[in-house]
Amino acid sequence: MKLSPNNLSEYIQLYLNDVEDYDSTEQHMLAENILNPVKNLILESNTDPMMMLLEMRNVANNADKAVINDFILYLGNV
Repeated sequence: MKLSPNNLSEYIQLYLNDVEDYDSTEQHMLAENILNPVKNLILESNTDPMMMLLEMRNVANNADKAVINDFILYLGNV
């Protein structure tokens, strides 16, 4: 999937809104803490945003990796 930094940033916000609406407060806070910095890095970077997201997943700890994987799944269903 090829996304622009602005599109990916928008999808992150939509994902966070859905997590807030349908998941626990703890899960929402975890997702926010992981994806908001990613959103900022993607907007500031010149690299492919999806590649950056996949690279971050590869070096993330298990909890962060689970959130990033869920977000990637979310992207596949949008």
